[in-house]
Amino acid sequence: VKVGDDSNGVRGLVTERACATGDVLLEVPLSLCISDGAEDNGDLAGAAPKWTWSLPWNVQLALAAHERKCDPSDAFLASWPTEPPPLPIACGPEELSLSSDPSLPTKADEAFFWLDEQYWLAREAAEAAGVQVAAEADAADAASTFPSVGAFREYMYFVWSRCLRLSTGPRHGTRRLLVPLLDLANHDAIPSAMYAYGCGEGCGPSIRLHAARD
Repeated sequence: VKVGDDSNGVRGLVTERACATGDVLLEVPLSLCISDGAEDNGDLAGAAPKWTWSLPWNVQLALAAHERKCDPSDAFLASWPTEPPPLPIACGPEELSLSSDPSLPTKADEAFFWLDEQYWLAREAAEAAGVQVAAEADAADAASTFPSVGAFREYMYFVWSRCLRLSTGPRHGTRRLLVPLLDLANHDAIPSAMYAYGCGEGCGPSIRLHAARD
């Protein structure tokens, strides 16, 4: 596969040659993924910082992504777009009113305030762990090891739109993961590929994308 555009102009993964059902289209080593952490099922190379493990999984992934984003040589985070996806939580009242779900505005409002609360809880955990935190919560300091309010919100948007949940075997259990390249596999009403955990001789424990049809 390669990164390209589908027939609707949506950026994502496209096949470069004919493939048969079951073919492995993409294989990403588990060690290159960003994952949530858990005391009871072993560390992963890309697990969120240990001081975040008491926080919700999505907060863990957002903070881990921010930490990696501060490294200019990290190709994974460099592949993300500059603007987060337009999730419902970020939409205005007029946009939300167009939804066929009348409860969506209320849910988006609740999520907005939940997100704000999680930022301050995460900030307290960071300070307790001795993590560098900018003097002003809203300071946009890219070099800081803790994000600003705005950056935290954007990382959460990315996590919600790109995260996978799957079992990674008996050692690591069920984890939430951000997987390089595989996070560009956009959804389809009739999926052309499916992802699964695997372990091969080439790269060991990995996340694979299999062709679901020819």
